[in-house]
Amino acid sequence: MGTERAETGFRLIWNNCQSTTGGLPNLTEFKKTYTSILKDKKSLTKNVCLAVLMYSFIYSKSYILFPSIGYDISILQLVSLSLILWIISVVPTPGVFGFKEIVMIGMYTMVRVPISIAAIVSVLTELFICFL
Repeated sequence: MGTERAETGFRLIWNNCQSTTGGLPNLTEFKKTYTSILKDKKSLTKNVCLAVLMYSFIYSKSYILFPSIGYDISILQLVSLSLILWIISVVPTPGVFGFKEIVMIGMYTMVRVPISIAAIVSVLTELFICFL
């Protein structure tokens, strides 16, 4: 009896997914779009270059802030922390003001940055994002 319920539930979920997403035609459309993007080498190169430029700006923000307040941090630590913090910033946090800043301060202190300097860099980073 339990397996019948599970099978019925699975069929209901599968049918719902098929009706809301369009099922297999969406995968076909994705494949068609993906192959057309790969064929246009000029557009692909342009988008990859813009992505690299965007990531370099993300890393350079912290790379400029730490020495400007008188703290020396290695570029490897900054790049790895900036990447992790960028991934965290993409994840939506509903209704939690300051969550990203607390995570930034925590991650900087994990690599032995003093908490006062981590807090300053965190606040300045958010000010840059808000006003620039």
